[in-house]
Amino acid sequence: MAASEGAIDFLSHLEQLRNQRPNLVDNDEQYKLAHLVVMECIFGMRTSIPCDADMDKVIKELLESDGVERQMRYIDEVEWQDRAMENNSEEMNTPVCDEKNRFPDIVPVNNRVYLTCHPPSDQKSSYINAVQVDGFRSPGRFLVTQLPLPNTVKDFWRLVCERETRVIIMIGTVDPSDKTICQFWPSQNSKISPVDFIHITCIARTSSEKSEQIKMKIHDSSRKIEFNVNMLVFNEWKNQNAVPANVEDLLSFLLAAENLSRNMQNVIVTCYDGVNASGLYIALSFLIEKMKLEHECDVCQAVRNIRHIRRQFISKQEQYEFLLKACLSYIKGFELYSNFT
Repeated sequence: MAASEGAIDFLSHLEQLRNQRPNLVDNDEQYKLAHLVVMECIFGMRTSIPCDADMDKVIKELLESDGVERQMRYIDEVEWQDRAMENNSEEMNTPVCDEKNRFPDIVPVNNRVYLTCHPPSDQKSSYINAVQVDGFRSPGRFLVTQLPLPNTVKDFWRLVCERETRVIIMIGTVDPSDKTICQFWPSQNSKISPVDFIHITCIARTSSEKSEQIKMKIHDSSRKIEFNVNMLVFNEWKNQNAVPANVEDLLSFLLAAENLSRNMQNVIVTCYDGVNASGLYIALSFLIEKMKLEHECDVCQAVRNIRHIRRQFISKQEQYEFLLKACLSYIKGFELYSNFT
């Protein structure tokens, strides 16, 4: 109807549907969503790239023209659509604690993560600078947070225990000259107790030139649980840089991390500010899974998917271009485009 007549009558169509099935589109949110979907279908920019023999050519044209700039501008223009379904009536139960944020302008708003108060009388103890972000076809898979400050190490490990996280992805390095960063995990064969009921022991550590894996055993006496956690560290990314130096290095690290965390929820992704490297990582994870399952590469969709949680994710053109290059590099790793696993 919209294509042939240049107009669409939602109310009339809804009445016809409801006459056949009374329970269809029976609330405001569904009615609003129907409008947004139709708007996207009619007016939305076509940004999906098939993973076929022409993918190299299409991405090259995007990178050499103003294509990336136009797609990023489009994301800004449709931001209101992506936020239209948010529950604006939801109130934050805990105020933002400035002393627990590395940067005052990077605070959790949408999909905010809360901790159990400890002690129960301290309402501020439920605050952590962390948000929950969807993976591809995996709602709420990632918990994204800043690298712990010296005064938030205890909160970080409480998050690990409360969510029973099995894999931590750390991107970046601990700079001794930066007093806001500290080593928050135990050294080889040593133990730390960030709070009186959480005890963490490092039981194994393996290193390569660009990454390392730290295996820890955690005992939480308050919940009477004990479990192992693997922390994968990608150290080939300076904390202040928008992207790492090499596409293949991050891609290899991500594929190894995804293999270790396959089918897991509550995977913690942490970087210096909880935005720059973490956003790029989860966007690339989204893209890899989409290409595996649908044989389509859509950087615009991936960025929109995470930006409605934290607006600062993928805010630089350099990062957007990096994602396109990483997707192409991933596809080129297969001899046959149709042979995804």
